[in-house]
This record gives sequence, C-alpha cells and structure tokens, in this order.
Amino acid sequence: MGKRDVEADILSRFNRFIEEGCAIPGTPDGKVNVLALCRALGLPAADAQHFHRKESIKTAVSVIGAEQGLAAIGSRTGLDPQEAVLEQRLKLARGQARDDAMAASEASAAMQVLVDELRSAQAEITVLRVENRALLERLQLIEEQGILWDAGGSA
Repeated sequence: MGKRDVEADILSRFNRFIEEGCAIPGTPDGKVNVLALCRALGLPAADAQHFHRKESIKTAVSVIGAEQGLAAIGSRTGLDPQEAVLEQRLKLARGQARDDAMAASEASAAMQVLVDELRSAQAEITVLRVENRALLERLQLIEEQGILWDAGGSA
C-alpha cells in the first residue's frame, strides 16, 4: 500500500465535512479547535500538526472558520500590547535558541574532527620519537666504534 497523501486526505475529509453542513468546532475564546476538528473528521490527534504546518490546510480551514466567526488557526486573540511584545520577544528568543543550538552542534562536530586529527598527529609523533631514538642509538654506536652500518642491517 502506498504512502498516505496527508494533505489530500485531510482536505478531502474537510470538504465532505463542510458539504454536509457541519460547523467547525471552536474554542471558548473563538478560535478554530483543531483537535476537535480532527476528531470530527475521523483523523488521529497526531494529524493536528498538519493543520498548523501545511499552508493549504491551514488556509482552507481558516477561511471557512472566518465565515463562521472563528479566528484563524494559529491566531492570537485578545493579546494586549504588553502580551504582544512579550510574545514577540519569546518568538525571537526561540529563534535565537534554535540558531544557538545549531551553531553549538556544528562547533561540536568541528571540534571532534580537530580532536581526531590531534590524536592522529600525537600517534605519529610517538612513532617518530621511537624512530628518532633508534637512529640516535645507531649513530652513537657508529661514533663509539667507528663502524659504518649498512642501511639493510648487515655490518
């Protein structure tokens, strides 16, 4: 069975709902009650997110809701100027927090790459120190005994 086209399914159910003359459920403060509408349309509660995220669904429901005297989905009713300022500040703070989290994640990934490179460089330095020590010991033997060593290991 194919993947469900959520948008088409919701809009189809909503159109039938309106054609049957049903009224969109509202909240006590006069907004569209999305969860109650989901139940009325026979949709799972999880589909409520699509009413907020999918512009075509949001617009269709909000237009019909407005005709029935309901405020649009996601609208804020009754906010006094102080609450509106506070809501705007919260929105900006949430956006800044999201940006900060993204930057922190990117910085963490970059730091991990640098830590991995540092470990690799430290391992290489350790190998080079051991090799250097062995070469210094060879040189010391040559200087003490006056013997030239063959690079292949035979004297």
